Amino acid sequence: MYAMRFDEVPPQRDLDALRGIEGRRIKESYQRLSEQYGIAWKGRDYDREHPEHNDVINQSLNHAATAMYAAG
Repeated sequence: MYAMRFDEVPPQRDLDALRGIEGRRIKESYQRLSEQYGIAWKGRDYDREHPEHNDVINQSLNHAATAMYAAG
């Protein structure tokens, strides 16, 4: 599945390693998109205990991720 999705064979088949690779890809995507759209990006940082203290971008990413998990 990984090879089909990313058009490359993963270096490992360990699930935790694949999650780490996916996490790196997502972070790189966030950075690239922030530059493309001129949005200041300080990194993914979200405090679930105090969501109102998070910036709007991280709040939005959390809501979108929650919606995707709920839909799946």
